[in-house]
Amino acid sequence: MSYNDPVEQRLARLNEFTLGLLKEALEADYGADLTPVLRTALGTYTIKRSDILDRSDTDSTYTVSEVNYAVSEYETPTIAGFETDAHSIYSAASSIPSTIVEIRPFFSHITGPITLRSFPHPDVFAQVTGSPQNTYMQDPAAAFTYLPQILDRGRVLWSTHARSIVQLSATIAVKAGPAGAVDPTEHALLATLAARAPGVPAPRPMGIVQIGGVVFMFMSCVPGTPLDKCWGELSKAQKVAVRRQLNQALHQLRSVPYTPGTPLGALAAPFACKDTRPAAALAPYAPAPAYVHTSARAIYTETGFNDFLLATPRARVAPAYARWVRSLLRDTHRMVLTHGDLRPHNILVAREGTRATLAGIVDWERGGWYPEYWELLKALRTRTPEDESDWWEWMPEVIAGYRAEVAIDRVVEATIAPPGQVGGAQGQGSQGAG
Repeated sequence: MSYNDPVEQRLARLNEFTLGLLKEALEADYGADLTPVLRTALGTYTIKRSDILDRSDTDSTYTVSEVNYAVSEYETPTIAGFETDAHSIYSAASSIPSTIVEIRPFFSHITGPITLRSFPHPDVFAQVTGSPQNTYMQDPAAAFTYLPQILDRGRVLWSTHARSIVQLSATIAVKAGPAGAVDPTEHALLATLAARAPGVPAPRPMGIVQIGGVVFMFMSCVPGTPLDKCWGELSKAQKVAVRRQLNQALHQLRSVPYTPGTPLGALAAPFACKDTRPAAALAPYAPAPAYVHTSARAIYTETGFNDFLLATPRARVAPAYARWVRSLLRDTHRMVLTHGDLRPHNILVAREGTRATLAGIVDWERGGWYPEYWELLKALRTRTPEDESDWWEWMPEVIAGYRAEVAIDRVVEATIAPPGQVGGAQGQGSQGAG
C-alpha cells in the first residue's frame, strides 16, 4: 500500500500513537516497569488495527474526514489500566481550538470503589446527579456511580495519552487520568489561591473523586484564548494592558507569606518538589519529551532544594566538578508561591473590541513554594534560539531579573541526567531533606 492510501495513513498514525504511549510512560522514570503500559497498549492496538484492516476489506474508499475521525477516536486515550507517572502538559478548557472533536465513549468501562478524596462542591453534585447534594447525605459517593457515563456525554477539551480534560457544563470541567498522572496537590494549591490570593485568575477547585485507579479532579472552567495563539495579533496598547494585569496577579501570588519550616514544592502530601525540563536540553540522555525529576521526600530549605537539583548527575561528571557546580547555587533566596510553567500557552486572555484583558492562568500542577527566581527560570524553559516572538521582551516585571540564576542553571542543566541514567558522585539518593 502507498502512504497516500487512507488505510495506510490510519495504520501509520496508529503506530505513531502507540509509540507515544511508551515515550510518555518514560518521562517520569526511565527505569519504570513498562508491563502495565505494554499490556494496555497491546490490547487496544490489536483491536484498533483489526478494525482498520477489517474496514479496508469492506470499504476501501475513505474521505479525509473519515480518516481523521477514525484516528482521532483512537487518540482519545483509554484511561483504565494505563499506569504511568508521566506529567504531561495540559491546558484549561477554553484553551482548546474549536476544531477538537466531541468526546468519544472511553470512560464508561471504568469501575471500582468510589472515594471522595476532596469533597465535591454542591454544584458538582447537581451537575452529575441532577439532584441537590443533600439527596446523597447517607452515601455521597453513590452520587458518582455514573460519572464515567456522564463524562462520555461531555466535551473533550484537551487530551494526551495519559490524561484528559472534559467539560461538563459552562462552569465545570474535569481533569481525568490515572492516579499517577493527575496530581491532587494541584487541587490543594488552587484552594490556597482561592483563599489567600483571590485576585489571581486561576481555576477554582471543586473536589476530587477517585473510581478504581482513575482520578477525577473537578474545577471551574476559565474562558479565554491562550496567549500564544493571539499574542502576535495584539496591539502595543493591548500588550501593555495584559502585562500590567499579569504583573498584578503575580505580585499578589508572590506576596502570600511563606512560613519557615513549611515544605517546599507542593502544598499537600507528599510535599514533593518538581524539576521539569525540555528533553533537548539534556540530549543525548533524554529521548522522551521531557525530563521530570520529583523529590523522594519533603524538602524544607533551599539548601536541600539545591541538593535535589543536582541529585542526578551525568555518569561522566567528576565529583569535584559536581561540588563546584553546587557551590554556585545560593541558599538564601526568598520562598514565594510559584506557578512553575508560566509560558504563553497557560495564560488566557479575553478580547472585546480593542480591549484585551487577562482572563486566567491555568496548569498549576508544577506550582508551589519555590525560590523567588524559579518562576522566571521555568517561564524561560520553552524559549529557543529560533523563537522570534517578542513575548520575551514583555515578561512581567515582578518576576524579571535573576540573570545570574538563569546563567548558573545552564551549568546545572549541563550537569544532570534523567533519573535512571545517573552516575557520578551523588546519584539519586542525594535529594536532601535539608
